[in-house]
Amino acid sequence: MKSFTNILLIGGAGRNAGKTSFACYLISHFSSRVQLIGLKVSSHLHPVQNQNEILTMTDDYIIYREFSRNSGKDSSRMLKAGASAVYFIESDDNHLAEAFRKLLPVIGSQPVICESASLAKFITPGILIFIENRLLPTESKNANLRRKADFIVHYFENSFDFKTSHLQFVENEWKYLK
Repeated sequence: MKSFTNILLIGGAGRNAGKTSFACYLISHFSSRVQLIGLKVSSHLHPVQNQNEILTMTDDYIIYREFSRNSGKDSSRMLKAGASAVYFIESDDNHLAEAFRKLLPVIGSQPVICESASLAKFITPGILIFIENRLLPTESKNANLRRKADFIVHYFENSFDFKTSHLQFVENEWKYLK
């Protein structure tokens, strides 16, 4: 697997674990210091909306750029949190690596905060964070991702047990400094 130290990857224990909320929390924290990209990856198809620009569309995947700050979608929330640009990949696992390669020239070495459990199957991010909602059971399908995570963050009542003060983007890579 290829390493992408400029990507901070957030996966989690199923739906409503707090993944998007945590991504937005980090984007909001870092966007005043560095221009960063938000990336949302989903295997679920969504209706195409006029506020999105389709960058690539094939029979196997779609890559959008999000422009709306107010649609309520996860990618819109990332933009509203302060990301300089947000991209959204819709693809099943069989075509995700190809879709990600298509987006690489756009991302370059910029800092990326990405919400995706699936992308960890194809890349090694600079930091991998696994989110668990204390009120929901951890789904066994993501147990392998949890084992690979650099950090396990718990989400409870709109807060996280993670200190952003130790996290930095330095020399094109995410680092956790103690």
